[in-house]
Amino acid sequence: MERKGAMPLFLAQLSPEVDLKLQLMLMRMLLIMTRGSDISREELGSVGGIPRVLRYLQQPPETLAAQLAAQVVLQLSKGRRCDLQLLIEEGGVPPLVACLRVSSHHPVCINAAQALHALTQLDSACKVVSNEGGVKKLLEIAGVDQLGPATPACVLALYNLVGHASLKEDFAAASAARMLLPLLSQEMAAHSQQNFETALK
Repeated sequence: MERKGAMPLFLAQLSPEVDLKLQLMLMRMLLIMTRGSDISREELGSVGGIPRVLRYLQQPPETLAAQLAAQVVLQLSKGRRCDLQLLIEEGGVPPLVACLRVSSHHPVCINAAQALHALTQLDSACKVVSNEGGVKKLLEIAGVDQLGPATPACVLALYNLVGHASLKEDFAAASAARMLLPLLSQEMAAHSQQNFETALK
C-alpha cells in the first residue's frame, strides 16, 4: 500500500470509538510515516490529521497515546515552513505549551520543547506562546532544571522569542536574566554542550 493512499485510511480509524490498541498501532504508523518524509507530513495536514493527533496530545502525559502524539507532532515540526505554519494554524502551540507543565524529564515535555523550538522560528507562533504563558514556563525549566534533558530546547526556543519587542514584558515579568544566569557558568556549559548539539539537529 502506498503512503499516499494509506494516510486517509489510517486517519479514518483514528477515533476514540475504535479499540485503544488499534488507535495506538495507528499512531505508531503515523510516527513511522512522518519521520523524515515531507510528503507524509504535508499529506497528514492536507487530510485533516493534525487536529486528531493534537487531541491525543491532550491526554494525560503518562498515557502511551499522549507520548506517541508528542513524537508525531515533533516530526511535523521538522517539516518545511509551510508544514510548520499549518501546525500553528491548526492549534498546535497551546497543547505543546501545556505539555511543558509536565516534569521536564518526561518524554512528552522534552518532545514538546523541541517542537516549540522549531515553531518559534515563525512569528505567528511566538505570540501564541506568549498568550499561553509559554515564556514563563520555558524560563522555569531552563532556570530551575539546568541539567534537565528539556533545557537545551527550551533555551533555543527562548532565543527565538527574545528578539520580539512585544514579548519583552514577558521576559521582564519572569525575571529572565536571574533565571538564565546560572547557565553561563563553565560547569553548566560543560554539562550542556552535548545536549545542545543534540537539540540543534
